[in-house]
Amino acid sequence: MDMPQNTRWHFNDATQKMEFLFTNSDQKREALCLGSSSDNTAVLETCSEAVDTTPADGSAVLASNEQFSLKNEKSGQCLALDSNGQVTMVNCQSNGTLWKFNHGELSQSFNGQEVCLNSPTFGGGVAKITTKECHSTSQGQRFDIRTIEGTSLQLVTPINDNVCLESDLNLYPCHGYQVQQWRVQR
Repeated sequence: MDMPQNTRWHFNDATQKMEFLFTNSDQKREALCLGSSSDNTAVLETCSEAVDTTPADGSAVLASNEQFSLKNEKSGQCLALDSNGQVTMVNCQSNGTLWKFNHGELSQSFNGQEVCLNSPTFGGGVAKITTKECHSTSQGQRFDIRTIEGTSLQLVTPINDNVCLESDLNLYPCHGYQVQQWRVQR
């Protein structure tokens, strides 16, 4: 049997299943999950939806100006600012891990000024998250914190792009696997 074009196996953290990803004859991406039949034979079956990443009401997740940290489920580390004001991942007990969420901006006070997470504006692909002085009119500084339905985990997404922040501090298309899962810690 010939394998379809562009195939690969992937472990889905959210469903805890192996997925067979491929491009079908209509050039669309599809996924089948490894399952078992009643006689315990391995079969490929339709995958159930892994995650629903509907935007949560920001006020339901975080109160305005409430301080919190964002812990990544995959790395176990927290999003932080280092001593140079650069975005980094550190132990959650370290300095620089406390953020505020106000009107869509994720910010911290650094050297006497308020700095915000900043996402380059782009149509797709990957990009590194940075910080800049906060400007409420900057689209790159507006984020959603979306709760993954049925969990207490969140996705951090720039408001105008369908990309999510991952533990390597890059932005990738949203899929909801562990590298994109964050836990708000108060």
